[in-house]
Amino acid sequence: MKTKYSHIALMSLLLITAFSLTSCEIDRDENVGYQLQGHWFGDLDMYYDGVPARGSDIIFYPEGWGYRQGTGTQIDYYGRYGNTQVRHDFSYYIENEVIYLTFYDEPDLDCTISRYGLNADNFWGSIDGSYSSTDFRLRNYDRYWESEGYYGYDYDYDRRYYGGYYTKQALDLDAFDTDTINIPAATRAAASQDTLASQPKATRGVNQQ
Repeated sequence: MKTKYSHIALMSLLLITAFSLTSCEIDRDENVGYQLQGHWFGDLDMYYDGVPARGSDIIFYPEGWGYRQGTGTQIDYYGRYGNTQVRHDFSYYIENEVIYLTFYDEPDLDCTISRYGLNADNFWGSIDGSYSSTDFRLRNYDRYWESEGYYGYDYDYDRRYYGGYYTKQALDLDAFDTDTINIPAATRAAASQDTLASQPKATRGVNQQ
């Protein structure tokens, strides 16, 4: 009888331990999601039709119970004054502290973020996509935008990417139809494959033409 009760006690202890480990894993994911929610700005190493972005905003909106999943919006800024915007919408979820992003109608931008640091002020690390891995560094928008956030004129940036001058040809702005590039899913679905192939392309971490 004593041996039977010992086995029961052992099984109970194993179940409690397993439950505790699972709870801790969920708590860690929720903690990541809690820190992740909100508005960030900085460098996501984005390109659009071969043109490097001046900077990016990215917003995470948690949905459902807890903070482990949600939707988001990324806006990249281009041009000398950062007034040409390219928008990307996505969904995300967090599992085992890895952040998974799925971009609507833009599978080339799908990525995971597993090597990162995250706190109330900064979010930094590496983004792993299908074809590349690149570093990123973001700051909390609400805390730092007024003192640090701008995508306007920067002499070193312009000299490096545009040869010290600004022209429509240098930026290839003919490819940018409006100030905000955002092709709705319904429009993309209705468009022909030839039309989609001719659209300028957003890439991350590599300057793909």
